[in-house]
Amino acid sequence: MSDTPYIGNYVHSLYDKYNGYVDCIILTSDVNIRYFTDINVSEAIFVAARTGAWCYLFVDSRYYEDACREATNCEVVLLKNRKKQLSECFEKHGITKIGIETNYVTVSELRKLKMDFPNVEIIDNDFVSSAIEELRIKKTDSELSKIRKAQLISEQALDCLIKNDIQEGVSERYLAAKYCEYIARFGAEKPSFDTIVLFGSNSSKPHGVPSNKTLKRGNNILIDCGAKYYGYCSDMTRNIFFGTPTEKYVNVYNIVLEAQKKALEKATFKARLGDVDAAARDYIKEQGYGDKFGHATGHGVGMDIHEYPSISPKEPFVYPTLHDRMVVTIEPGIYLPGEFGVRIEDLIAIREDKVYNLTNFSKELIVL
Repeated sequence: MSDTPYIGNYVHSLYDKYNGYVDCIILTSDVNIRYFTDINVSEAIFVAARTGAWCYLFVDSRYYEDACREATNCEVVLLKNRKKQLSECFEKHGITKIGIETNYVTVSELRKLKMDFPNVEIIDNDFVSSAIEELRIKKTDSELSKIRKAQLISEQALDCLIKNDIQEGVSERYLAAKYCEYIARFGAEKPSFDTIVLFGSNSSKPHGVPSNKTLKRGNNILIDCGAKYYGYCSDMTRNIFFGTPTEKYVNVYNIVLEAQKKALEKATFKARLGDVDAAARDYIKEQGYGDKFGHATGHGVGMDIHEYPSISPKEPFVYPTLHDRMVVTIEPGIYLPGEFGVRIEDLIAIREDKVYNLTNFSKELIVL
């Protein structure tokens, strides 16, 4: 339980910042439970003292054996009667105020908590969620290693896909499914998100959904893909042209590539998020496509595919700058409805001494 005091003390240290005092925290989201205990379960209850003095993971019979073997930083308890066992826990430790994850708890779940435990106060401000979000921003060496491995798996899978499966007549859905097959073969748990494979005019939709549209000569292909390895995500977007690319497509591709280069050069330790975004956005605007780039230039990546920070023109939530051990994407794009879209995305790790690009896959336009 070496990390448990740090968990509790970290939340406690944010008392003044978030104006929230609690005796303990309750977590029910699978991603945060995995973050603190290393156990991958779809349903559990994690209860930790604010001071870190004690910490329990309640799981039912479906997960009990695995939890006893794999869970860290907690005492595993077989859950038989949620209301009774949690009430006994609160009474044993003199709990009067509980903090919850407002990012995950639904209105109905909050109502049930208040009804089941009338003798404790449920603190439903955002300080617990904010504390955990801040903690997850900075990746440990172990987390960085897993993200790097997830990225490597993704690149191996994309390489196989390009060499073996892209041919006339295949559908967007087929290629998306084949990518998922390859990452599983190389050791991934699953994709980081629903794989995006888009042909031709479909690629003008930044987060389009793969369809039964089939590949024809003269189509561009946009592939946005990622693998999850031991709970950690990767993210990458690459572009392929099936046939002879048009002059307009090559021109747009090169604009996006240069925009990404400018943002990557700007994305250094303590760089302002807005300045990194502006490096790409201003260049695209100068080239006459300012209204064709609507999304953020990048986002944090970790156990969730979208984490803090957001590299955009918007006012930052916590940190206004890139900090040591943040992992973020740099992914400008240009989208021309009815024609095509181009997005180029790399995954980088910010360190005080250097920025590490975790993406090694070539950014040269692939022509097949």
